[in-house]
Amino acid sequence: MRRSLPLLALATFLLASSAASAQSPPKREMRGAWIATFGGIDWPNPAHTPARQRDSLIVILDRHKATGINTIYFQVRSQCDAMYPSTIEPWSKDLTNVQGNPPSTMWDPLQFAIDECRKRGMELHAWLNPYRALSSNTTTNYNALAASHVAKQHPEWLITSTTPNQLILDPGIPDVREYVTKVVMDIVRRYDVDGIHFDDYFYPNATYNDDATFAAYPNGYSVRADWRRNNVNLLIKKISDSIATVEPWTKFGISPSGIWRNGTGVGGSATTGFEHYVTIFADSRLWIQQEWVDYLAPQVYWQIGLSAANYSVLIPWWNNVSSTRHIYIGMAGYKVGVAGNGTYETDVTMIPRQLRMNRDAAYPNVKGQAIYNTTSLRNNLNGFRDSMRLFFYQKPALQPTMPWKDNVAPAPASGLTGSVSGLSARVTWTPPAATANEFDKVRNFVVYRSQTSPVDINDANNLLAIVHADSTGYTDGTLVTGNTYFYLVTTVDRFHNESIESNTISLSTGTLPLVLSDFIVKRFDQNRVQLIWETVREEQLSHFEVERSLDGNNFSSIGRVTAVNQPGNHTYQIADPIAIYNAPIYYRLRMTDIDGRFRYSPVRTITISEQQQFVQVVPTVVRTGQPVEILLQENTDRPLSWILFDAGGRQLGAGSLSVMTAGSRTSLPATGQLRGGWYLLRFSDGKRQVTSRFLVN
Repeated sequence: MRRSLPLLALATFLLASSAASAQSPPKREMRGAWIATFGGIDWPNPAHTPARQRDSLIVILDRHKATGINTIYFQVRSQCDAMYPSTIEPWSKDLTNVQGNPPSTMWDPLQFAIDECRKRGMELHAWLNPYRALSSNTTTNYNALAASHVAKQHPEWLITSTTPNQLILDPGIPDVREYVTKVVMDIVRRYDVDGIHFDDYFYPNATYNDDATFAAYPNGYSVRADWRRNNVNLLIKKISDSIATVEPWTKFGISPSGIWRNGTGVGGSATTGFEHYVTIFADSRLWIQQEWVDYLAPQVYWQIGLSAANYSVLIPWWNNVSSTRHIYIGMAGYKVGVAGNGTYETDVTMIPRQLRMNRDAAYPNVKGQAIYNTTSLRNNLNGFRDSMRLFFYQKPALQPTMPWKDNVAPAPASGLTGSVSGLSARVTWTPPAATANEFDKVRNFVVYRSQTSPVDINDANNLLAIVHADSTGYTDGTLVTGNTYFYLVTTVDRFHNESIESNTISLSTGTLPLVLSDFIVKRFDQNRVQLIWETVREEQLSHFEVERSLDGNNFSSIGRVTAVNQPGNHTYQIADPIAIYNAPIYYRLRMTDIDGRFRYSPVRTITISEQQQFVQVVPTVVRTGQPVEILLQENTDRPLSWILFDAGGRQLGAGSLSVMTAGSRTSLPATGQLRGGWYLLRFSDGKRQVTSRFLVN
């Protein structure tokens, strides 16, 4: 079921934020997204012009940047084809509609993606399928292959599988290993990719015959399954060694399916799902324990609590596989909000709960996660992208370091200066001298900001921005009047080893002409709360705007109090009808001077307890377009009045109902036009008053 975005952003954020106090944002975390080009799953549309394809890719990358993504896995080879100009393999039909045909206006999608990711401070990993040659082996599809395609150049290298019908490069043939390595190293040599990334396709999960290959190249094995696993192992090690020799700063990682092997008795997980060790002969545990890969990103595409493949069982298992290399968790964004996918369909807390598990201190080797796929992030079903953007990824994050590849920090920035214009600050710095050493080149500048000094760069809340190395300045447009801010800058290399700090500067937006010495909120009487605040000094002060919120985020004004604007101590107070019972009510003051400058007070919270409700909304989740129904728990001897509020406490409507008896239901027609979101209904029979919260979905 598709849900409206305003509801999802709020509802999911409220669910996720309940753990805010339990987990601080990490300073370092891999936050990935796969961009699948096979069949245009995420991108591109082969009917579009190159210019339009570039524009749509920029939209995708901008959206990922806004979400908080810092790593892109960009599919460049899905069927022994190329999403880049290659002398080895033909242009992909997914780009031009005809395999082997170049773009109508020549361009290089891989180089373009690298450049655009760099501008946004994101890593770009080239994603390849090592063995698949043709995903659907029909006569029509085979005939459509380019003459230069490996399936036509070397049909003797192929395995033909049935159910499904596919053409696969035979992993047991030495020339196949040489060929795949040649393709990979062509990319490594020609492109400054941050990594090479393999997906989860190895031997086919199908019926096939490789008897001739086993007979020709047994390599000392008599057990077919062990021989097949060794064939894949030989390729993985060859790729690893080749990258380390030619460009040791390039990462190499693999994203296998989510279960290595079932059964704790064989060292596997307490699961009964698809196991890649047995079924497709991929020994991912060996690869990471032998340190042939820099990371594994297992595709744990199952929900918490699923008996065959429980997410909460698999995360601890993968965490324990290796302590010397990284584990990233592949997450099933494509299942969220989609029918037929179990609790992923309706449980808006699933992705937030999984993210919190990934970050749990009990799993220190889990260094981040990647979402499959990009389209699911765009669709934002159940608001799962909103929960990432507004809560989990609200602060930027550096990449986890890889000390086995490089542990030397780059030279620092210096000469930090800054200025303030209105509520924006511009900070600039001098970069360190350029170096030819690839490991020591500055990849990004990291800007920190704090309202206390010294600035703690280990606190992720102080991490303001990660800026491309071509920049020597940053504009901070999030200042508040009356505050002083402290800034410093560091540099990071391509592995995000971090330099020492630059000098620290302080910038101020000026101070309001008052000192707020006290601000309290308390219950005043049966139906009201009282706000009291005191000032020590007021000069040229205009007024106080009193604001209330029912969710801690959306505030609205409940009244304005004119300032005394004279020397000395002053006390102010205002009463406010109780907006809701048994839930927090948030208040703050917006203090404004005669020039329009303002700053906010600290937020104060109060929760008013209430006896059992005599009337309530049933159910508390209401479909969009349907009126709210209320259930009377007790008899009333007088009409029942009601007032409707939104989440910010703004009154939207009011009315009254005739005398009713206990157990009776009635609907409020005026509520049938509400948009998605949280609302409150306050009821009163003249003697009692209660408030019910409900969600329009």
